Amino acid sequence: MKTLISFLAASFVGFTASAQNNELLFQRYILVKDALVNSDSKTASAQAAALLKNLESYGTATETQSMITSVKTIATNPDLKAQRKAFAEVSEKMWNLLKSKGGIQRTVYYQYCPMKKAYWLSQDSVIRNPYYGAQMLTCGSISDKKQP
Repeated sequence: MKTLISFLAASFVGFTASAQNNELLFQRYILVKDALVNSDSKTASAQAAALLKNLESYGTATETQSMITSVKTIATNPDLKAQRKAFAEVSEKMWNLLKSKGGIQRTVYYQYCPMKKAYWLSQDSVIRNPYYGAQMLTCGSISDKKQP
């Protein structure tokens, strides 16, 4: 019985840590997205650098390791077009991470840009397209959503 309680406690602690990591990654992701919505490549780079640090400390999970290259591109390349292309890759991987690992206690919207054929995540249902910024701010639709 004592072993079972220890196992359950360890599992809960692991789940809680994973949930906190996923929440932090999602918050950092949103800051990158918002910078791209505003067509602010400098802020996108700075926020991507912060996201990169979180990804690197997350561990060796395949989901996070596969995002690192794309996040590095956003962090180091000042070209808005290149940042947006890399962001599309990050978005799909982030969605897969949140869907497979869960642990985030909010509704997450998976939104789609038909012009770029690319997705992004949002914490609300309002469309604010990071691939075109003010040029096509409300272009897109909700493709899916994950609820807590």
